[in-house]
Amino acid sequence: MRPGAKKSVVSAHFKKSADGKLAICAICNKSLKYWNNTSNLKQHLARIHPTVLNQDTTDLENAEGSPIPGPSGLLQNEKSVQENQNLPPPSKKSKQLLLYGVRCDELSDSNVKEINNALIKMITRDYQPLSIVEDEGFIGYSHKLQPLYKIPSRKTLSSDMLPTRYAQSVTKLRY
Repeated sequence: MRPGAKKSVVSAHFKKSADGKLAICAICNKSLKYWNNTSNLKQHLARIHPTVLNQDTTDLENAEGSPIPGPSGLLQNEKSVQENQNLPPPSKKSKQLLLYGVRCDELSDSNVKEINNALIKMITRDYQPLSIVEDEGFIGYSHKLQPLYKIPSRKTLSSDMLPTRYAQSVTKLRY
């Protein structure tokens, strides 16, 4: 390593093979190709051991390039490797692509509008009481269908959504 160069956050978690062409993960013992840079090693940590990578990045930022000795004399990076060897692998979350700036943790305005229109249609066509939006069963059912949808309150239905729909229907009938 050249003088003054920062040590990579992945160096504590990999050992070079004898021929220098492979790097072996100290956490899961997986062999990865090594071409004198740490990009693929860092990607492995980010995909397979994200908690280790996040912890190491925080440790390095706090120590400004030098690891912090822990209470037992081990360096924090070594300590986190030992702790994470005993932990089960992190649960895999579904990876949804983000398209055109749409985040997967919120509904678009058009989706909310469509769902609201369907709710109004159900209430008016089936003569459902407005209090249905407060019923435990309906809330659970709606949450199963679309967990990101926030059901409007009974007051919002009666003071905003129904009058708007009524005005639209009247206008449509007149013209």
